[in-house]
Amino acid sequence: MDKEFINSLPIKEINAIGEVVSKLASFDEKN
Repeated sequence: MDKEFINSLPIKEINAIGEVVSKLASFDEKN
């Protein structure tokens, strides 16, 4: 991803993306 694009995202959006990624990661570990 572009650094400028990431910097333009609000912190809430970054946290939401991080939550989704961590949920997907933990889901992969369970299966």
